[in-house]
Amino acid sequence: MKTLLGALTLTFVLVTHVMAAGVGRQATPQEIAETPELVVSAIRNEDAKKAAAIVVKALAAIQSTKWSDAKKRQHTVALITYAVAAKGNNAGPMMGLVAAAIPAASLPLVAATAVVAAGDNSPAVANAMVAAVASNTQSADATHSACNNPTTVLLPTEVGTIRGTILPTPTQAPAKAPPLPTIIKGAEKYPGQ
Repeated sequence: MKTLLGALTLTFVLVTHVMAAGVGRQATPQEIAETPELVVSAIRNEDAKKAAAIVVKALAAIQSTKWSDAKKRQHTVALITYAVAAKGNNAGPMMGLVAAAIPAASLPLVAATAVVAAGDNSPAVANAMVAAVASNTQSADATHSACNNPTTVLLPTEVGTIRGTILPTPTQAPAKAPPLPTIIKGAEKYPGQ
């Protein structure tokens, strides 16, 4: 009986340790490339520099896959949409760093997606991206053009998808019902009873 109890205790401790290690594990760039929503939890509490590095690595992972160009485009749009939404009003600095670190060929799609995803914050995101590539006239022009006219780069379905994206939220425990009162009054008598 003692050995069974000891074995069960050891198993419980090991399982708890493994589960706790899995909860805090950050998604790899390849996992984020395959499931772009994972970028939200990966960058939400990071500063602009660390968040941009994660996004750039995930973009590189997308480009290194053997997927079709259409699938690469779809995952790039989703990744940038989730990243910009996750950073909210702080997306500008992150996207400036992303723009400076990615290949020029990717800039129009990334810039157009970021501007549409940023909504009211789009001027700050556009300015940060254009400023980040200002030293290269061709890249700056392409980024500026994509930011000013994102619908020339994005398909109507992509614009609809970007605007309709809702951030995944961590699951929360269901709300508890309020406790029952400990003192219950008896029913009051009314006239005629």
